[in-house]
Amino acid sequence: MTTKTFTVDVDGVGRFVFRQRQIRDTLRIEAETCRILGGPLSDPIVADYVHSARCMATLALLTVQAPDGWSIDQADPFDDEAFAILWKVHAGLRQQEDSFRSATAT
Repeated sequence: MTTKTFTVDVDGVGRFVFRQRQIRDTLRIEAETCRILGGPLSDPIVADYVHSARCMATLALLTVQAPDGWSIDQADPFDDEAFAILWKVHAGLRQQEDSFRSATAT
């Protein structure tokens, strides 16, 4: 079985190739989010970081190809722009995924 891929051009960042999300990826993304945060997602201490961690986990698991120089792991954690770019790339991925779904599925 060949994994389906698709491209997303993110303005100001570049072209990404993602693989199509499968049902087991949902579990893997949640598990990776917990690992990134070092604890359960329901812990109030990590509540402010869940969205960023989930974006990181999703992109790490679904990215097949990224623009030269793109690295989640190398992003400066004290640079607000790094998080803005992370969310922008994730939004591009989600927008493309949503376009695959029929009106009845959403």
